Amino acid sequence: MHIGSEQAKIFAIFMALAGILGMVFIDPGPQKIGDAPITMDLLGQKIETFGTISSLRFSNNNAFFTLSNSSSTKSVYFSPKTSQMTLLREGEPIRLKGEVSAYEGELEIIVSEVERID
Repeated sequence: MHIGSEQAKIFAIFMALAGILGMVFIDPGPQKIGDAPITMDLLGQKIETFGTISSLRFSNNNAFFTLSNSSSTKSVYFSPKTSQMTLLREGEPIRLKGEVSAYEGELEIIVSEVERID
C-alpha cells in the first residue's frame, strides 16, 4: 500500500492536532498542597498553595516576598501584570500558583498567578 504525499500531510496534521488536544486535556494542572510545607520532593513541580504575604519588596518590576503558612517560603513573581501587582500587599492572604525552584541552595516558588482570599 502506497501513501501519497497529500495523505501523509493530512495524517501529520491530524496527529499534531491530536497531540495538542491530548496535552490540553491530560495536563493535571498544579498540585494542590494546601498550606503544607514546601519540600525538596516538590522541586520542579507546579503547585497551588496559600498563605500570607510578608517581607514584600519590589525591584525592577518584580515582586519578592515570603509566603507564610505552616512554613515560610521565599516567593518570586517576575513581571506580574498590573492587576496581579495590586493584589500583592504586606499581610494579605493569597492563594498562588507557581513552580517550586531552588536558588542559592534554598527552595522558592516562582509565582505565575495570585488571587486574594476573602
